Amino acid sequence: MFYLRIGFARSIYDRLRDEYKEATSITQTNLPVKVLEYCRGLFTDELYQQLMSVTNQIERKLTKSDFDSTLPTPLSSTSPALEFVKSVCCLLFLLHDMHDDVMNLRRDLLKLLKLSEYSEMTTTNLSSLTSFVVPQLVCSNCNHYRDIDLYREINSTIDKDSDDEQYRQYQYICNQCHTAYDQTVIEQYLLNHLQRLVLENVLQDAICNKCHFVRNVYYKIYCDCGELYQNLHTTRLLNDTCIILAQIASKHQMTALQQQIQFLNRLNHWNE
Repeated sequence: MFYLRIGFARSIYDRLRDEYKEATSITQTNLPVKVLEYCRGLFTDELYQQLMSVTNQIERKLTKSDFDSTLPTPLSSTSPALEFVKSVCCLLFLLHDMHDDVMNLRRDLLKLLKLSEYSEMTTTNLSSLTSFVVPQLVCSNCNHYRDIDLYREINSTIDKDSDDEQYRQYQYICNQCHTAYDQTVIEQYLLNHLQRLVLENVLQDAICNKCHFVRNVYYKIYCDCGELYQNLHTTRLLNDTCIILAQIASKHQMTALQQQIQFLNRLNHWNE
């Protein structure tokens, strides 16, 4: 399936290169008409049928138990075929000029899975590919630095005399010298990041929903108009971040981070 998408992207690239070969400057952001017609023809004649066939095979042959157990994403309420459809459509939507074509493909793929395109399961997230990037992480061995996505990074597994999941240790590896990054440094960064979000949430402004005035006295509960003050921002970002970090902390045995998240869950009455 990877080669199928790469082939489609390569075909578009070759067509664009031929189209712009004699052009001295490129100012438009949309695809040229000829290239767009070529893409739609390739999409309709080849990619559409291939994706329908692959999705059907995934639906018939794979189950929830076939998900990689090391993935931190909670996939208990979905299926491999649905996650495949979400991921493919997420990539194809990058072709803004073909938005309607991709929407039709998405509808037909979901219909193949006997799912409605408007159901909560298919519309909550276009793609389940969550991301959490730590910028400029430095390797203590070779001093190479890079941005590392803690959620998607491919990790090495060190088994401790057992095949049981609870005795496995996952580590982030430097792609230059293949040395494991210092786990405590990563955990401290995550704790600091979480602390900043908590501080921003506590110190945010409160506004009146009726007259939209910002509260100028901290201890006041009611506005002069009689309406209750409410926080300017919800705790949604903090909650979503806690969900992501909880999965990372659980997989990499970051005890301090787990304890901090559990405290926030209890304090805010979030479901863990």
